[in-house]
Amino acid sequence: MGVTRLRSQLVFLLMLLPLSGLNWAITLPKDHAEATYHYYDGGGVEVTGPALFVRKSVADSVSVSASYYVDEISSASIDVKSYASPYEDERTEYSVSADYIEKDAKISIAYVNSDESDYQSDTYHFDYVEEFFGGLTTASLGYSSGSDTVLSNISDFSDTADHDFYRLGLSQVVLPEMVIRANYEHISDTGFLGSPYRKSVINGVLFDENLPRTRRSNAFSVGADYFIETWSTAIKAQYRYFSDTWDIKADDFRLSATKSLQTHWIIEGWVRYYGQSSASFYQDQFSSVFTYRSRDKELSDFDSYSLGLGVEYLFQDISWLKTPSLAFGAEWIRYQYNDFYEYQGGDFNQNNNKQLYEFDATVAYVSFSTNF
Repeated sequence: MGVTRLRSQLVFLLMLLPLSGLNWAITLPKDHAEATYHYYDGGGVEVTGPALFVRKSVADSVSVSASYYVDEISSASIDVKSYASPYEDERTEYSVSADYIEKDAKISIAYVNSDESDYQSDTYHFDYVEEFFGGLTTASLGYSSGSDTVLSNISDFSDTADHDFYRLGLSQVVLPEMVIRANYEHISDTGFLGSPYRKSVINGVLFDENLPRTRRSNAFSVGADYFIETWSTAIKAQYRYFSDTWDIKADDFRLSATKSLQTHWIIEGWVRYYGQSSASFYQDQFSSVFTYRSRDKELSDFDSYSLGLGVEYLFQDISWLKTPSLAFGAEWIRYQYNDFYEYQGGDFNQNNNKQLYEFDATVAYVSFSTNF
């Protein structure tokens, strides 16, 4: 449900990052259409489905867009095997957005609806971006508000959660071929923030988990984009630091290179490291009852490493299709958990038969896109 939903949304957003060089100016997006098929397989979870996106200008300064996205989920994850039975589900997502440009500023608004059998979500986005000093400096601010309804497929459980996101950003052209960036985000979560299915383990016995109903998070990121003209290559580096009131602290490093080959090929490669500490109320097994308790592996101490490659082929214009392209991409991810264990046979009393949990995941996509 929720964790799978958030992970798939993140994967989809990463897949749609363009394979292109640096682009600094505020401009109205081109009329564009894209069809993508995405695939995720890892940790006993398989997610597949299509995605469609269309953007169209309706005036000289206004552009609107719409998207449709589907996750077909088949899950036999370690959580499912420990507490429940394998299941299949479908998540659908619809979104609409609009961009308005006035001189050196752009205003963007969007609405996203996500629906699956036990989780419904509505999110509204607002972003404002403005250029200064002849386009050398760009400042941005944004706000998002989300409301979720959390259900259960095995009981009459029902609860809600609300999320508020506040964003600030600043980028600066320091050289004709280089931009540096800094961003800050504050997130406020209230309501039911766990899973109605997940259990905690107390002396080998399963109990419902119980998480705080509030969470405050802060994230800072810095990055640089550098374009090497003689190599037709863009290098991008980013570091992000995250902390929250649950005592989770995380470091995220990403390095990528995008290169144009001749006139039709674009290739991108990237590496990423992510590591976090555990929440204050997380334990693999509890020795006594605590007010707040969770065995959610995503709240544990873990590290992940990823390596990805994307290739895009640009076709010549075909009638009303402008710069059509076909793109393929794949990413390999290794997750290593430092205090979350897998118990053989699901028996939490068999401490001699436990081992630290780890798994590999593969993300892949194929996409056709065109301007028009």
